[in-house]
Amino acid sequence: MSPVSSSSNNRKPRWMLFSLILALSIGLLVLNSCKKEESPGAGKLEKLVVSFPSTADLADVPGLLAFENMRAMGYEVVPKFMAKSELAVEAVVRGDAHIGNTGGVTLYNAIAEGAKIKVFMQQSGNPWALVGRGNVKTLQDLDGKKLAQHSPAAESKALTDMILATKAPNVKPQVLIIAGSDNRAQALLQGDIDASPLELSDLIGLNIKQPGNFNVLVSFTQELPLLQTSPFYAGTSFLAEKKGAVKSFIRAILDTHLKIAEDATFLKEQAPKYLPGYDQEQLPQMIDVYRQYGLWPVNGGIEPEAQKFTIDFYIEGKKLPENLKTEQIYDRSLLDEVLKEIGKK
Repeated sequence: MSPVSSSSNNRKPRWMLFSLILALSIGLLVLNSCKKEESPGAGKLEKLVVSFPSTADLADVPGLLAFENMRAMGYEVVPKFMAKSELAVEAVVRGDAHIGNTGGVTLYNAIAEGAKIKVFMQQSGNPWALVGRGNVKTLQDLDGKKLAQHSPAAESKALTDMILATKAPNVKPQVLIIAGSDNRAQALLQGDIDASPLELSDLIGLNIKQPGNFNVLVSFTQELPLLQTSPFYAGTSFLAEKKGAVKSFIRAILDTHLKIAEDATFLKEQAPKYLPGYDQEQLPQMIDVYRQYGLWPVNGGIEPEAQKFTIDFYIEGKKLPENLKTEQIYDRSLLDEVLKEIGKK
């Protein structure tokens, strides 16, 4: 055998070995890349942006707690608080937020006008009351008085408009816009306005600070417990393409709601860090009232009966078009999947 043929034979196995190593390396890189895509927790956290109207309040705290817990699931959830309800919906429509939470009627009208969005669970029950100051003790007393609202399309304004239309149609208050239930409560406390729809937490705070000076004209919490006023929603394409992320979101919310329902001290220990501006001595009483009314649903809300009641209520009040159907608004398929996995409570 010649020296040339011997050298050629020696090089061939080295080339084949190098090719084999290169192929294995590429294969491992592809495999690792696929694993990262399948499991967001395996590497960089997947970011989810959630839009809210106004500032953080007591009703939002369970959600904020759940967002922290979602880090262990591989998600970084970023809440974005908007100036008014309409902007929270627009953020989801534009793609600036993946999931939204806002007053139901604002969202339902957006869907009726063509927004490709569906409600997939409820954040909280109906926490609203119409509150008057001093001599404003009935709906009739509102005539000519200063009535503050969150925004023209806010849920609380829709409730107030409808109750006035049905029970006090001749009453004409002066309507002002003050965003944020907490800001309207402060305006009531200072005597700058005569009445406003407030969340229960703000009403409790007023009664602690000035006992006997504020009157509940209408308790929407008691009169309309089935009304779906605070939904979580997302674009239909996001719900279809990101089922895993949405189910993780649902599971985290339900787990937090269940802890609140089962442990009277849990939220009292956690809430102060999310609500630093609240009177810390008042928070426990506020939480007890929310728990008493079951305002954080352990099964996610949006039951068929509640869906129908909500849409019928707003149609009858001329806040939604007559031809709107519940199936245009709600999609509880992913909620049902999660409930099947963890069991209803």
